[in-house]
Amino acid sequence: MRSFVLFQTLSAAALIFLLAGCDTEAPLELESPTSVPLAAALPEAVEEVTEQSVVAAIEAEASMPRPSYVAVGRRDPFRSIIAASPKRPETVDALPPLQRSAVSDIKLQGIIWGGYGPRAIVNTPDGKGYTVRVGTKIGFNHGVIREITQKKVIIEETVLNIFGEPKKRKTEMELHPQKEG
Repeated sequence: MRSFVLFQTLSAAALIFLLAGCDTEAPLELESPTSVPLAAALPEAVEEVTEQSVVAAIEAEASMPRPSYVAVGRRDPFRSIIAASPKRPETVDALPPLQRSAVSDIKLQGIIWGGYGPRAIVNTPDGKGYTVRVGTKIGFNHGVIREITQKKVIIEETVLNIFGEPKKRKTEMELHPQKEG
């Protein structure tokens, strides 16, 4: 019984709010934008368009100099500046150990001069040591050891520049690098 009385009270309150919102006055009507005459909407300075004035405007535009763009020697503006890195093999385990890491991660430990030419001893990041000579491939950017001197090893890598063009980069690994500070 108590819930029925509550229901009746809420229903009566809702009906009062709905009826209070209804008003007997009609809503305001706005004028449509097309009700203003077209001649009154146009400024007075507009001249009458004739076929002769249209032809004169087209001829004047045709006689104007056209801008030109010469693309010779410039990069394509729609190509990405950031070049995709060269694809590595699907499995890194398929590469030899010296080609699995970056040249900057490999450390030069020593240089050996002997009857068969100069050799260098390098350590990979996992701590293993390898003997290398001129022509040995090193690093994952297809680097090759070009020269071994008494104090350093020079490695030449092929990298892509910002335009996506291959460029040769030389990296030097010093035997006793100068410490900063």
